[in-house]
Amino acid sequence: MTRSGTEEDFTRMVHTCNNHGIRIINDVVLNHMARGDSGVGVAGTMYNGTALDYPGVPYNKTHFHSRDDCTNPDAPLSNLSSTEDLRQCQLLELPDLDQSQDYVRDQIVGLLNKLIDHGSAGFRVDAAKHIHPQQLSTIYSTVKNVVTGGRPVFINEVVNTIPDAVTSDQYYNLGLVTEFVYSEVIGEKLSRQNYSGLCDSFKDLLHEENALLFVDNHDTQRGRERPGSVVLNYKNPSLYKRAQALTLAAGYGTQRVMSSYYFTDTEAGPPADDNENILDVSINTESLCDNGWVCEHRWPVIKNSVQFSNFVRGKPMANCSATENTVSFSRGSGGFFWMSSNNSLTSQIIYSELPEGYYCDVITDCQQKYYVNSSGILNLTFFGEPIVALVKDNFTEEVTTDGSVLLTDEWTTESYNTSTPEFTYENSNLFTNGDTHPATDEWSTDGYTHSTTDEWSTDGYTHLTTDEWSTDGYTHSTTDEWSTDGYTHPTTDELSTTTEPQTILGWHRTVVFLERRTNPGEDVFFRGGITSSRISDPKACETYDFETNPCVIPIRHRQLQVLEATPARDSWAKGDNFLDWFGPEPTQEKHGATLAQGSPGQWTSSVRGSKYYDPLNTYGDHYWILDVDMDCSRSYNGFFEFKGVLSNGWETGTSLDINCSGDAAVTSPYHAGNHIGRCGYINVYHWGSGTCEIHSFLNTTSS
Repeated sequence: MTRSGTEEDFTRMVHTCNNHGIRIINDVVLNHMARGDSGVGVAGTMYNGTALDYPGVPYNKTHFHSRDDCTNPDAPLSNLSSTEDLRQCQLLELPDLDQSQDYVRDQIVGLLNKLIDHGSAGFRVDAAKHIHPQQLSTIYSTVKNVVTGGRPVFINEVVNTIPDAVTSDQYYNLGLVTEFVYSEVIGEKLSRQNYSGLCDSFKDLLHEENALLFVDNHDTQRGRERPGSVVLNYKNPSLYKRAQALTLAAGYGTQRVMSSYYFTDTEAGPPADDNENILDVSINTESLCDNGWVCEHRWPVIKNSVQFSNFVRGKPMANCSATENTVSFSRGSGGFFWMSSNNSLTSQIIYSELPEGYYCDVITDCQQKYYVNSSGILNLTFFGEPIVALVKDNFTEEVTTDGSVLLTDEWTTESYNTSTPEFTYENSNLFTNGDTHPATDEWSTDGYTHSTTDEWSTDGYTHLTTDEWSTDGYTHSTTDEWSTDGYTHPTTDELSTTTEPQTILGWHRTVVFLERRTNPGEDVFFRGGITSSRISDPKACETYDFETNPCVIPIRHRQLQVLEATPARDSWAKGDNFLDWFGPEPTQEKHGATLAQGSPGQWTSSVRGSKYYDPLNTYGDHYWILDVDMDCSRSYNGFFEFKGVLSNGWETGTSLDINCSGDAAVTSPYHAGNHIGRCGYINVYHWGSGTCEIHSFLNTTSS
């Protein structure tokens, strides 16, 4: 029994992880035993470090190196130029095991085999530098295969920041080797806010096939690095996220991400109750950790950087360019990374080495999309840290773990696996949708699927073999009978007037409510219009000439009915003339020095008497309102799309466009992955949710 649980608890945890595709690497200490006088270990076994007596193994003094073997017996490990001292003397006065003995190696192998029997996949060997490589080789080769198949992973801790007689390359044939120099290099370069020379960060490191790179680890977090060096950790989140993003995007060696807990005392253990039972990790509404746990791996920038790293794996880093404030590089022909040290940056026009085409930013969960023109130029927009990791938005081919080929199309958030009779959407953070298309499916240039045998059942529509798509966005043919979408269209192609939404022309008052709890000082913005997949020429949606851009919708902000609108909202509403996907418009006013991040919302309440009470809000507090006159002629048959934006990024959600309730609710004409509202109505939504209502205005006319 330890403070983390019993052996049975450990086994159950490892099996659960294995069942979910997660492999467990154990941190093991094979070089030494506990120092000090008699005591009790965390598992309840007695020991006496002074007498070198460890009955729980058992070890006794004959199983350890003697102090007399050291250059200076009274000052163990004082001669760093001696290989023998480094491998036989006491590190930090910890009793040093003699791994040249068969008995000692047998005990070590027994421990490692037991962990493998529990389901472990490998080991990070603490202080491997202080064990002779040949002795480690004998131990490693004797350990059994892992239960999931293959050899265990071995990670050898070899601190290489201070030159001495033992070098990292002596451990290359034993597996991965820790690269501590990189932690100091990246920490120093990012801390001085000057990115010049960042492209050289990966030079003079350990061989790429052997190097284990990390921004920090449990020792460097606590100031145990080389004196005078700078190593970043979670306590400087802005620089730390940049360091992790750069490390993962570059893809040198094998990268490891730290996931830790908060501390002020460097000797403190993990969060625990008064009885020293470790506290559970709790997940808050932002999908981050509470209860004393940091969980850096859940931070969106880091989590999404892992996604980018996986996507460009095996593709070479090239075209690295670093200036005082920026660094960028490509990964193959379909990946591009760009980062700035300027936190106040909201937009930037840059040159890339990317070929012309559509790309999505993985850092924003592919919510932000860009078009790169034929000269490699694109216009970036940022929320939070100015970090961008782009992947190509067209069909790319990858081999899956079962040997099949996976074709992914990130622009439409769809992926198709050609190993099965049907194209099925893969479930991943980047590419989710949930629809199924038959194997005869051929994708045309207008974003819809047409084939001679086309029968769609999963999207709520049925299209016959004579299916022709007309300019109004619906499918009509001489034999066209639609029954699955709730509409009926006769052979003379007349839209019925039952529940079919009619195209609305002209300007009409349109209200959007988006429920989102926020902190003081935070503001909710709206971005939207029409996605380019609805447009015959998607490139036309990249122009900043909003008068001709078919994906933006003209709006005019109305006088709000709250008693007191926030000054920031009133400032940002001036010059905001379009609902668009771009962010601040050229004519849009700032609030002080702060740019808008879209069309501004206003926090409202349903409580009469509140200065933020709005008569249309019958739903509660925390409903942000966008109250505008909208040019419905520029909508998509009366529909528009939108998402909310906070200072820390876009609203996310996998099913935002499900059918709504309410007296004006109708079936959405297509799937978008965004909220879909109706022009000329009251639209009520919830952040990250597909639950929604659409209502008619009562006794209200637009001006």
